Amino acid sequence: MRTFLLRTGFLFMIGHGIIIVFFAKGAEANRMITADVRQSYVFGQAAEVTVRYRNDGADNWSLQTPDDSPDVMVYYATSEQMGNPNGYRLGKKGVVFLEAPDGSVTTTYFIRDLPNILIKPGEQHVLTTDICEAWTGAMVPETWFLWVEDVREELISETVQFQMLFTGESVDILLGIAKDIGERRSKRRWHAEWLRKFRPDMRLVWPRDDDPPEVKTRKEAVIQNRLEGFETFWSKEKDSPTVERILKEINGETKRR
Repeated sequence: MRTFLLRTGFLFMIGHGIIIVFFAKGAEANRMITADVRQSYVFGQAAEVTVRYRNDGADNWSLQTPDDSPDVMVYYATSEQMGNPNGYRLGKKGVVFLEAPDGSVTTTYFIRDLPNILIKPGEQHVLTTDICEAWTGAMVPETWFLWVEDVREELISETVQFQMLFTGESVDILLGIAKDIGERRSKRRWHAEWLRKFRPDMRLVWPRDDDPPEVKTRKEAVIQNRLEGFETFWSKEKDSPTVERILKEINGETKRR
């Protein structure tokens, strides 16, 4: 059994089972946050998490607005990553750059002053966050565990579990992003690599920042041509046994059988 000390309690791992025990004091014991997720999400689509601040006590609960607070962390991990989870803040810290007379630069971080909200007894404050939008590229097809921690309020939600599934819809989404010349090149490239699982022979040479304009244009034309070829392949083969097998392999179903 592995045990990790959290800010408000302990996290126990027994095999792949996960139990979080957290503590609160006095009236705060009736204040809690929960994280609600769907059982599964489609890889490439939004993965929205609903976070609820619930006041089950008899007193009003005044707290800093959590929707854009850098003190509110969303953590997510596979079973193997629980000791070192991924995470992001709902809000960002402010930053000030100060240049000294000698030319050196000092970086100072600060917490932005956010207004407070009031949650009356029996009421709740609800917000949503899209994990995929906040952390593009992190939510690969896998079984994930997620929890939310409010550092300022010293509260942590229970852990919830969901699956990120690669489907035929995923291919359509990834193809659209890979073809979109208005997207960041690194994002297009990352999405296109997933398409190569179906066509390993589809080699794409991406433009470099220091390429002359005519070279960038030529490389982009080749990329578009090959992605159009993939689109033709997909329209013909998306219901084939080969594609079905590859989808199962990506989602790990073959390994679990």
